[in-house]
Amino acid sequence: RLTKATLPEDAPKTAFGPNLTAAIVLLVGGFRLSRRNVKQLVMDLLGLHISLGAISKIEGRVTAALKPVHHEVTTAVKN
Repeated sequence: RLTKATLPEDAPKTAFGPNLTAAIVLLVGGFRLSRRNVKQLVMDLLGLHISLGAISKIEGRVTAALKPVHHEVTTAVKN
């Protein structure tokens, strides 16, 4: 028998938690590692298979989430 429920509206839409998301963005954006190197590092350290596309999607989500803050900081600095 298959039992299926719907997720709550506020449930994350990703399989990756905030700590891994932050680490991936830091490695790619802050430490300038290639996505391939990040993929290998995540596999070597955590035993987690992650695709290059998933890494790019994580970057995109974080970029979108930080866009309003970036705009606010830029405006404050200009003023």
